[in-house]
Amino acid sequence: MNLRKAGFWGAGTLVFLVIAGAVALKILVDPARLKELASDKARQLLHRDLKVAQIQFELLPLPSVRIRDLELLHESEPPIKARAIIVGLRLLPLLIGQARYKSFELSEATVEWDGTPWRIEEAIVDAEEDMRDVKIVGRISRDGRAVAVTATVADLTQAGKQGATSAAKVELDWGATKLTAQGKVPVDGSPRNFDLAVEAKSAALEDVSAFFGWTRKPRAPFSATFAARDAEGRVSIEKIDMQLGQLRVRGDAQHTPGPRPFTALRLATDRLDWAKASYDVGNPNVAPPVAPQMFRDTPLAWWMVSGLAGRKGTVDATFGTLVLRNGVQMKNLRMKAVYDGDRFDITRWDSEMLGGTASGRIVLDGGRKAVAFDLTGDKLLLERWFRERGTAVKFSGGPMKVSAKVGTSGESMRQLVAAIDGPIEIRMGPGTLLNPRAGAAEAKLTGAGSDEQVRDVKFECVGYALAFRGGKAQGDDIIGARTDQSHLLTSGWVDMDAQAIDLRGRLKGTSGVHLAAILGDVKITGPIRTPKMQLDAAAAPKSIARGVAAIATLGLSAVATAAADAREARTNDPCEAVFRKR
Repeated sequence: MNLRKAGFWGAGTLVFLVIAGAVALKILVDPARLKELASDKARQLLHRDLKVAQIQFELLPLPSVRIRDLELLHESEPPIKARAIIVGLRLLPLLIGQARYKSFELSEATVEWDGTPWRIEEAIVDAEEDMRDVKIVGRISRDGRAVAVTATVADLTQAGKQGATSAAKVELDWGATKLTAQGKVPVDGSPRNFDLAVEAKSAALEDVSAFFGWTRKPRAPFSATFAARDAEGRVSIEKIDMQLGQLRVRGDAQHTPGPRPFTALRLATDRLDWAKASYDVGNPNVAPPVAPQMFRDTPLAWWMVSGLAGRKGTVDATFGTLVLRNGVQMKNLRMKAVYDGDRFDITRWDSEMLGGTASGRIVLDGGRKAVAFDLTGDKLLLERWFRERGTAVKFSGGPMKVSAKVGTSGESMRQLVAAIDGPIEIRMGPGTLLNPRAGAAEAKLTGAGSDEQVRDVKFECVGYALAFRGGKAQGDDIIGARTDQSHLLTSGWVDMDAQAIDLRGRLKGTSGVHLAAILGDVKITGPIRTPKMQLDAAAAPKSIARGVAAIATLGLSAVATAAADAREARTNDPCEAVFRKR
């Protein structure tokens, strides 16, 4: 229940008390006059019209005023209804013509919020003389789920008077979850002039989740403390300290109510493990994609963005470590964001990651389920990428400079990557692939050594220049690579919808006469996750012609081809060739 709703319930309870007091003081007046007086009080305190079926005074068994079938009506707000209110009066003051409260009982009161009826199943109020030391005990239910409410208010003698406040304590008990708020509260029926210290503890928030009708069932222990006070019409929430499982968050917020409420939020955490936190708040564990798929088709939480419709605000957040769902870690992440309706704009983020640094901007559109993403990265190690994601690929080094400016839309990560638009460029420096089969294959084609001698592929550089349209990047010279023994410049396509590639080029050695001089045409095809490199059958006629020429010229043509390949390797760097026409 937010502060506005909590204040509304409190204001409703207070107005019942004041109305009952007005009635009690006029017990000798006719019922029509009592109804009129009560209606005046309702309009004065809550700006609502009062409708009452019956008001009567009963002397036995104890002096009381009974109000039946009460409604508080508003032109734009849902009505508050109560089946019965019984106000117990002290006997001795009646003997001298005064009416003073002894107790107050409310039964079967309802109000509808967000299309759901809330019920005060019961509420009993006991007070000392002159409405001091008021004690309230009751139960509020929603969709059959109840919360026990206990409250004490030090002084209600000024109830209804503008600006009046009192010391108070309120306790809510769902079962496993308990919340306590104590401090200064308004007793004039307004949501102003409060100053509260709030504490909540829970073995798990499942009971609260069920009460509010949330589908998720939180699993981890939860605790929170913060201070909330009225700051000249704004709600100031300070010293926020929340913990859910292993996640601990601190911060503060400033909330300005109104037709389009505005909230400025600052948060900080030492460590957020996204997958663990998602599980703790009640989401199921998500199985990794089944090969050859690389991305999940699980719907993303777009509701978190679209739910901001009608609101504005800012977010300033820092993370000591953010562990993404794929295992990649972002250190010292800082982000600033603004939101206006269902558009959430992370205007700037920067982080240390993969041994280097990265920064950029992310714009989320909840209505269209769309995202625009800018990324600039420097010295990002491919070695760290494989290791942090937990893959079996053995790679060392590979510093990358990355630039991406893309946009896409879709329900899931699978759909987002399948519709990606925009350029992605990667320049990778020296790195070693520790793969005996790949090393042996390169050695066989380039004559670098025997299968037993070569156990890795030593990349000197790799270049990617991929211009995506509807999830597919295609063209000539889009990916190039150079090792210490060969170079390769490929043309073809990369399809993120099919999650497959088809790249073709000629593997060329850097020195000497080798098999690649005759059979160097290769293709890289198959799923992006597990591609295969093999000789290109489509280029077989050219390979055969080169072989025949080598035999006819006693190998001189092969020597010439090898010399040309080595010369081109020095003058036409494939790692840079992919960027020249862009």
